[in-house]
Amino acid sequence: DIGDFFALLSAAITFSAFTYGIDAASDLRNYYHHNWLYTLWIFQFLILLTFSLDKLENFCGKNSFLIYVKWLGKNVTSVYVFQWLLIGNIATAIFQTQNEFALAVWFLVITIITSILAYSYETLSKIRKRDIDQQQLSRN
Repeated sequence: DIGDFFALLSAAITFSAFTYGIDAASDLRNYYHHNWLYTLWIFQFLILLTFSLDKLENFCGKNSFLIYVKWLGKNVTSVYVFQWLLIGNIATAIFQTQNEFALAVWFLVITIITSILAYSYETLSKIRKRDIDQQQLSRN
């Protein structure tokens, strides 16, 4: 099928230029002022990621990890804001002072804290919206 063809093409492009993509993402000056080639690499990476997650769900069924990834996608704005508030504040203190293991630990810690903050925010937003709706109904 055509989707499989594009996924295979994306995989070939993504993996053949993997070092380029990682290097560009790792250099902050180049990352924020990247060129069209890096933009194309990101598109290919996202196509591959989307296809892979879809195939993984078809193969494995619904599981906690995939439910969590879908929740992140559904709440991407609040996740993004909290993630970058944390990263921005932490990075100013520890920029380029951590080894690879510490970076992996930071990734896990930031992901957990971000998820908790985003979940709390989304839950409180729903409660607040429900309360506002009830107040408006009671006024009518």
